Amino acid sequence: MTKAIEEYKRFTSDDKLMRAYYARDAFLVGQKLMLSKEREEGIKEGIEKGIKDEKYSIAKTLKQMNMDNASISKATGLSIDEIEKL
Repeated sequence: MTKAIEEYKRFTSDDKLMRAYYARDAFLVGQKLMLSKEREEGIKEGIEKGIKDEKYSIAKTLKQMNMDNASISKATGLSIDEIEKL
């Protein structure tokens, strides 16, 4: 334990080592924030894709039920061009 305390004192008293430590710590915090933001954006994109896929699925079903494209567009929020391509 004494050896660990001595090494700690040596490390904390060396300005160069402490600057490197703080720079590394700042880098790691930045990385963590960036990854968190990227994860949130990925989740958002996934939700948006799921909603769009669901709209297409509903539009296909309504089209199979012989509903007109204008009504399908109104019900799903898809454009008439998107519906015609189904």
